[in-house]
Amino acid sequence: AEIEGNRMFVRAVPPLVYCDGVVTIRPRRADDLTNDLEAKDAEQQRWLWLPEHREKWSRMTDIERQQHATTTLMANVENFGRGPKWTFSVDAALQHNVGYIDVDLANDHAPYGEANISYATHPTHRGRGYARRAVSLITRFLIDHTAARSAYLSVAVDNVASRRVVYETGAVVVDSWIDADGRTLQRHQLPIVG
Repeated sequence: AEIEGNRMFVRAVPPLVYCDGVVTIRPRRADDLTNDLEAKDAEQQRWLWLPEHREKWSRMTDIERQQHATTTLMANVENFGRGPKWTFSVDAALQHNVGYIDVDLANDHAPYGEANISYATHPTHRGRGYARRAVSLITRFLIDHTAARSAYLSVAVDNVASRRVVYETGAVVVDSWIDADGRTLQRHQLPIVG
């Protein structure tokens, strides 16, 4: 197009909501709080939280936990468009907020400018393939909104459910290390192809 004698190129604004017909990922909202709190069970904490975060959480009262979760959730909502980290809620066809997924371009577990993907599924919705579908959708977000060409997923070798998710995405192991809990973690690389 041309405006006032200047040539202009037009490109559609990429979406912020992605759906595959079963799962939808969307930016987080304030009304995700209740499900977010319920999902912070021992299983999620075991696989995703650092020991000091688990310890701090265990000392909090219910009110302190709600305040902490509210602060974190609202920071995710307010900072969504800025990056380098984007957080999404995962909705199933008839169920709101069955999980969480984020992508971070400034994470210690991925090369600079590449993406680290983290995810968790609400306890009552685990084992239904929602996390794998969310990973697939988040790669579409990466194609549309970033220059990342690889995504990395770090998984403890004894986390059978999460290893299954990673395996089903086609990601391959590129290295491993031992974390602060003494667990062996593997870093998997998933090419981002568009």
